[in-house]
Amino acid sequence: MKEKIAIVSLKGSVLANNIAKQLKVDLMEIDFKQFPSNEFYLRLNESVRGKDVFIVHSMGSQVSDELMSLFILIDCLKRSFAKQIHIFLPYFPYARQDRVSLPREPISAKLLANLFDAAGSDHVIACELHSPQIQGFFNKPMDNIDLVSLFESHFTSQDLTDTVMVAVDVGGAKLVKTLADRLGLPMVIMHKVRPSQNEATIQEVVGDVSGKNCIMFDDMVDTGGSVMKAFDALQERGANKITLAAVHPVLSNNAMEKLVNHGFAEIVFANTLDLDNNDKKVSVLDISSKIAMVFRQIANNESVTQVLYE
Repeated sequence: MKEKIAIVSLKGSVLANNIAKQLKVDLMEIDFKQFPSNEFYLRLNESVRGKDVFIVHSMGSQVSDELMSLFILIDCLKRSFAKQIHIFLPYFPYARQDRVSLPREPISAKLLANLFDAAGSDHVIACELHSPQIQGFFNKPMDNIDLVSLFESHFTSQDLTDTVMVAVDVGGAKLVKTLADRLGLPMVIMHKVRPSQNEATIQEVVGDVSGKNCIMFDDMVDTGGSVMKAFDALQERGANKITLAAVHPVLSNNAMEKLVNHGFAEIVFANTLDLDNNDKKVSVLDISSKIAMVFRQIANNESVTQVLYE
């Protein structure tokens, strides 16, 4: 495997190291720094000629800088005769800007797809896209990995008596129904409206939650405003224990601290983004084993269908 592939991470994230260990390879050494002018410099310290190179790039709070450094890395690999350049973005940035919802807005997710093509990537992989149709923005292969099975395994081990799955809004109902069906649970849908971009209100809860334990499930939590309003609406309608589960812990503006203090019985995230929290009510699901399997199948020119949609 070491002769076939190389794995590189600009930040040397925990996720990237775990994936490399699963594949029994070392993270590729690079010289990466930033000049006083804020321009990036990058140089590979080993050859990638003829190899499948997998870039593991978990976005943080400095998305624009991290995207620019990623594009520079792609260009560097292309000019170093990498056989194939696979970009693994556990969380795909700008995924919420996938359409024009108000006049004179950009479609930033489409622009990002164009930039990956222009930089020279051969393949992009992401997890649980906010909008699956983003795959259609790419002119080259783009895979969207289903992580619902991780949450299924986590909750299957728990007592789910008198439990309902909750979709915080209609847009997330399809994802929630997938998990609800796998767990054999009924589903409740909330009607959410946004008076402004960073404000949400729950106007109605469709379904009975009185005396029920509730598992809220969504693809991401950013500021946490929506899920905290949803928590309050469920409590007002007589819900018992309320659990929050989401794939991507974006967690802007001290969101984690607010969530932990808001009364959730448990908070469950996948480690698609770096998460530094030791609170006992927070559970983090590791995706590295599944991603390593995807990388292995790609490097061996074997099908990844079962892994992608498990």
